[in-house]
Amino acid sequence: MCQFKDSCKNGTQCAREPVLFEFDEDGYRVAKYCEHYRENEILFDISHSGLTKYMERCELSNYIVTDKVQEDVKRIVTSYVDQLRKAVTNGTEVPWLLLSGHYGMGKTHLATAAFKEAIRAGLTSRPMYYVEDIQTLKNSYYGKGGRDDLLTMFKTVPLLFIDEFMKTFTTADAPIIIDLINYRYSKELPTIITTELQPREIMLKLSSTMDRILEKTQKKFLYYFGENCQSYRTKI
Repeated sequence: MCQFKDSCKNGTQCAREPVLFEFDEDGYRVAKYCEHYRENEILFDISHSGLTKYMERCELSNYIVTDKVQEDVKRIVTSYVDQLRKAVTNGTEVPWLLLSGHYGMGKTHLATAAFKEAIRAGLTSRPMYYVEDIQTLKNSYYGKGGRDDLLTMFKTVPLLFIDEFMKTFTTADAPIIIDLINYRYSKELPTIITTELQPREIMLKLSSTMDRILEKTQKKFLYYFGENCQSYRTKI
């Protein structure tokens, strides 16, 4: 039964207020999503995250493999999706996925494909485009306006996809990132992450945060495209 009866009385759409904020047993403010959220509001999130073109075309099946690197990373992401489906079915913890490497390696293609599989598996999911969303979060965090509810949504959504993680990082980002990752870590909420930074670069900036990300990937659902990898875009 949809908790937003006025807007979903016909069971077809969430015309307004798809998210209800409540407090959990530990006193944390959490976002509760309408049952129709995945069918409607997710499209709005995607259209404002720059992922529209990726959502339309990116699947594991059309990720073109032309070398050993691409074969390895596709195998890892495929294994991740299999594990995600099993975890959702069995009610167990879903692991995290981390894809790291410089621009043009196909990270967003693979991460988006995994994100779509999470939605298909029934996980309420939303994207975070770091470059744009971190500024909105900072404006709110430091009292300069913005959306007060956005960090809560990112922290508490059942699955979060962070694209371009820490790409425009400044020290002002640190408390927001730490809060976001620590909450999702402690609440066992799966997160898919792409970043142009090498793991050791993140470790130097936020060591405890990187430790937690690595732990949640089970140190097997992660891949770093080395400096000498050829751009995926030049191969397709």
